[in-house]
This record gives sequence, structure tokens and C-alpha cells, in this order.
Amino acid sequence: MKYLHYDKKTQKLLGWYDDKIHNDIPNPNIEVSDENWQKAIDTNANYVDVKNKTVSFKDFRTLDDFKTLKTIDINSACSEAITSGFTSDALGGAHIYQSEQPDQLNLIGLVAAGTDDYFKCGITDANGNITWNYELHTIVQLQQVLADGKVHKQGLLQKANTLKAQVAVATTVKDVEAVVW
Repeated sequence: MKYLHYDKKTQKLLGWYDDKIHNDIPNPNIEVSDENWQKAIDTNANYVDVKNKTVSFKDFRTLDDFKTLKTIDINSACSEAITSGFTSDALGGAHIYQSEQPDQLNLIGLVAAGTDDYFKCGITDANGNITWNYELHTIVQLQQVLADGKVHKQGLLQKANTLKAQVAVATTVKDVEAVVW
């Protein structure tokens, strides 16, 4: 016969035992038919209803666990949004600028140099395709691109901070899940 060993306090399933294989079967335990054992395996059961002698899946994560995961998701979404590019009208019309970390550093370096220089930017066509070119920018235009990039980044960081504050004060898992990027 098969047995399931469980935590008496949480009713979390701790292990499976078979009296044909195991000499010692820890307590507390419940005898389980082969059919119910297979069903538990198939459904990834991790919880036992001791009274009804049934097993099921239960999410044992705590509210703090959900808050931690949501904060990680917010940070990831923010980082992705920051590095996905931004637009600037520094050249007269809306141009797209890349904003991966090397792009940000290159732009800062060009502005720090204080001279006109070529910098990569793109224009979107009617089909949504971007054509990238190195265009000559005056130092004033480079400073404007840097300022527009800063506004883009600061807005996203502020949004992330606001969302993380909502997560911090959430009192239920439902409240945490309601916070979306």
C-alpha cells in the first residue's frame, strides 16, 4: 500500500511511501490507493485534506512572496521599457533613439565632448519599420536628445516607484495582482 506523509500544521504533502519499499513510514500519514496516488502525481498535488483524505494542488506562497515576485516583475518591466528606446524632436521631426546601456553611455560621452557629432537615430515609415542612420547632430541637438532620454527614463522610474509603493501597501494577493505595469 502507498502512504502520503504530510505536515500536520499546514497539511502540505511531504512525501510518498510504499510499504513494499520502505520499512519506516513517517507520521502523520494517510493510506492512499494506487489510483489516488497516480491522480496526485498527475495533478502535481501538494496538499492533503486530512478529513476527506483527498489531495490537491495548493499555492503555499505567502503575501510577501507575491509582493517580492511582483516587485521583480515591475523592475524587469521598467528596465525593458528604459532600454526599448525613446523619441526626440531634436532634429526637427520625431526620431527614435536606442537606449540600451551602451547607447546611453555613448550619448553621455558625446555630450561631454561638447562638439557636433554623428549619432544613431531612426525614422519609422508608414509600415512601422525603422530605418537607422548615423545623423550629424549639433551639440545643442545632442544635449536635447540627452534631455529627452532623461525625461523618458525618469518617467519610467517614477512609474515603477509608484507601482512598487502600491505593492508594498497591498493587503491581499488580489491587490498585489491588480498592480500591473
